[in-house]
Amino acid sequence: MEEKIRKVTDKVLILKPFIALLAQGRIIKLVFAWFLRIAAAVFILGFLYRWAFAWEMVFKMSGALVLVLSILMLLSLVFVYAIINMVLIKADAIIDLPESKDYIVIPVSVIITRLAGEIALCVSIFAGIAGFLVSLTQQGGMVLRMIPFFDGSGVQAGLTGLAAALVFGFVFLFLSYLVAEQIGVFADIARNTKRNS
Repeated sequence: MEEKIRKVTDKVLILKPFIALLAQGRIIKLVFAWFLRIAAAVFILGFLYRWAFAWEMVFKMSGALVLVLSILMLLSLVFVYAIINMVLIKADAIIDLPESKDYIVIPVSVIITRLAGEIALCVSIFAGIAGFLVSLTQQGGMVLRMIPFFDGSGVQAGLTGLAAALVFGFVFLFLSYLVAEQIGVFADIARNTKRNS
């Protein structure tokens, strides 16, 4: 009787195979990986659109600021390329995660947390270099207001801002890796506790 009821319910419960796949983590890994890939594609398209129109603003400037901003525009391509690489590498890492029956989202969150720190480091380095170069120009005061870590122009303010940006980036990277490792440690402790109980 029990088997007959189970057979009937199996025919009615059409989402049962989907729930089983979800429990194995395959779908969650695919969703997160493709989310990162799509986000990278959208970001690069948006960046290139803004980048193309930003040249108009660059050529409205005068003096050495035009040269510095042109260098930074080209340098931004390198940093964006690096960030996109990081995102796509992490998406592949999520796909390659081994299937687990107990914890599915935790390994993904570890990868995402590390990625956040790596992106923050890249952005901080670029902001530091950009602010330092702009601070060397006489007309850079207006542009420096848009860059964090910088509150004035001149070599000293540029070096101070560059150092602050680098310190912030490395501290954020360190903290993100620390949080990611703590998440992994908690998962290991919970897994061992479950096995021993």
